[in-house]
Amino acid sequence: MTIRLFQSAIRRSRIDYAQPPPTGIQSASVDEHWSVAGQQGKIALRNRNGSWFSTTGIARTTHIIKPGIPTLPHQAFNEHITMRIVEAMGIPVAHTSFHIFDGVPAIISERYDRIVSANGTVTALHQEDFTQALGIPSSLKYEEHNGPTSNAYAEMLRKHGLPGQAESNIRAFTDGILASYLVGATDSHAKNYSLLLDGASVRLAPLYDLASVFPYLGHGKQIIDATLAMDIGGRRDLLQLRRKHLERFAQRMGLDEESVILRFHTLVDRLPEAFDSTVQPAHDVIASIGAQEFIDSYRKRIMMVYDDAMSWMASRKGQ
Repeated sequence: MTIRLFQSAIRRSRIDYAQPPPTGIQSASVDEHWSVAGQQGKIALRNRNGSWFSTTGIARTTHIIKPGIPTLPHQAFNEHITMRIVEAMGIPVAHTSFHIFDGVPAIISERYDRIVSANGTVTALHQEDFTQALGIPSSLKYEEHNGPTSNAYAEMLRKHGLPGQAESNIRAFTDGILASYLVGATDSHAKNYSLLLDGASVRLAPLYDLASVFPYLGHGKQIIDATLAMDIGGRRDLLQLRRKHLERFAQRMGLDEESVILRFHTLVDRLPEAFDSTVQPAHDVIASIGAQEFIDSYRKRIMMVYDDAMSWMASRKGQ
């Protein structure tokens, strides 16, 4: 599939990219999350030697290309930069890149459930997201909509996999929840966590679909959801996490309390540098798409989270 054909495929989707770029953010009620299923189109393609191809039959795709949500400015870039920030914090995430196809911004995600051989043969790995692994409908992906809590997923991880894998999978899952809090990825629900299965081996897949709410906050009367999809020790609101919540979270996950608090502290320490080291190389892209105000708002909120966490951790109490 050529880039021209890819562009046609985008325009055949339900999203109208012929409309002028949005100037505001999408309104949402306090009970909604800002990334609503069905708003963001996606196309699965195979990349070979730098060219894009559609696939038919049993042929496998290698990448997922997602144009941004039109009502959220710079949403595709948001998802890409957020993923890279979390990676810079030392947490495995799916590999992504940001491209503009004939004026349409898009995030390109390399499929982690594929193995590409030297001769170009593509093999699919079996994966299941957390709702599939528990055998529940996707409508229950949110805790607040009567879906399972994070400790239910931790219990599921403990029951499956080779000896020693459960602990590492639960810690990786815990990292994902903590990182989502730190970067404001409020839509990190159960379908955004998956397992890769290979025989008896069960391991947590790299994180994916992380995008931050931070750049969209503080815009007058516009309302956008700022609560986590999965709570942390009973706390769902941003800038409200304290030691007691982390201790309760550790208990629910079956982990040592001090180890979880130490891990949170480590991630907080890495947060500002992870943000700057990710944003600085993207300076030209930020300028070309007019996203400097977006980045400034993002940085402001990141530093608010950092300062808040450092203040209570430094007190040695933080209750």
